[in-house]
Amino acid sequence: MQYYNTGNNSWSTGPEQQAFVYNSTEGRAAGLGVVAFVESSAGIPLRVRWAGFEFDMGADSIAIVDASLGVQWLSSAVTAPQTHRVYNPISDLGASGLGPGNSLQWSSWGEPVLASEAKQGPPSKSASAPIEQGAFTTGLTEYMWYETTLPAGGIKAGDSIAIASRSANALLAFAGDALLGVADDHSHGDKDLTLTITATDASPAGASKLAILSETLGYSNDMSTGSGPKTKGIIGAVKINGNELSGAQWTMRGDLTGNFLKIGSAGNKDKVTWTKGPTTGASPRLTWLQADFTLARALAPGERLHFNATGLGRGHLFLNGNDAGRYWTIQRNDKSGEATQTMYHMPTAWLNPAGTSNLITVAEVLGASAVEQPGLFVVSMQPGSGPVPSSGWGDGVNSCEM
Repeated sequence: MQYYNTGNNSWSTGPEQQAFVYNSTEGRAAGLGVVAFVESSAGIPLRVRWAGFEFDMGADSIAIVDASLGVQWLSSAVTAPQTHRVYNPISDLGASGLGPGNSLQWSSWGEPVLASEAKQGPPSKSASAPIEQGAFTTGLTEYMWYETTLPAGGIKAGDSIAIASRSANALLAFAGDALLGVADDHSHGDKDLTLTITATDASPAGASKLAILSETLGYSNDMSTGSGPKTKGIIGAVKINGNELSGAQWTMRGDLTGNFLKIGSAGNKDKVTWTKGPTTGASPRLTWLQADFTLARALAPGERLHFNATGLGRGHLFLNGNDAGRYWTIQRNDKSGEATQTMYHMPTAWLNPAGTSNLITVAEVLGASAVEQPGLFVVSMQPGSGPVPSSGWGDGVNSCEM
């Protein structure tokens, strides 16, 4: 796209200005015009030109432009409302079922790693080579297990497990049910790559199986010509210290057993045996956590329910059996050491009536660091700009304004 360069008083093509054009035969037949979302990632205001229209854009802004009618909307022309969020723990609503400091009283269950342990799990299929994840699961789950025989001599600490995979994919490797290591690519790319896991420990004595859990982290929406198939999981060779695993059968299972059994719902939670706790400290990888809570009153109009995932790693949230999506407390890339996100919206439409029990379930893949820190908060919007939150407020929040 072109912008007006005040340095030489002429129009130039800028790398920071893009137009995403929506145009289809069906749309034109329905009388719809050609529309573009024009994006300027320049840090300063600029004048830009598209489809014969010239218009001013603010720093880091977006415009919606109709090719016939011109500019329809400018983000830089929108005045931000002067409101701020107020977070209060659900204990302020007289919630019951909580421990000290608003903590949830967890019970836990360990997700089985090996197919021989997952008797109630999803159906398995064997093949001479790993099956691409999307082809096996048809996209109905983000998780898939791959299992094969460990090489003679097992795996030693420091060994390299190189796995042909794809952008935006995470992998966990196990010897028997002992975790060897993890790797992930969380880029927004769309390409084949090798994810390498360096074994942090040797395979335990007696372990005969190598199990790899694949977790998709999203599919690229690049549908341009030549973009290729949208593959996930293991898409080629698995090599240990450069030597390809071959000759042994692979067994695939498409999902976690907990997901398959729908243990996040009250009607299905008793399909597995839960253990009380942990109440503080860490939890192992692939641990399901579950807790009950009861609100003494319904949320008022404008109030929202948020889950503070501080102390957890990566996984999925469920409220009364409904999947509220992935959480991931991955650190920001600004070297602050803080998580990119700790608060996650929980739809209030999924809450049971006031005075009746609700069930919150966490499928923690990486392992929690502090199970006493996650909690539920009621969020409301208050007028005014509000105070700026201090750094790291989410790590020990009781109540907060921001």
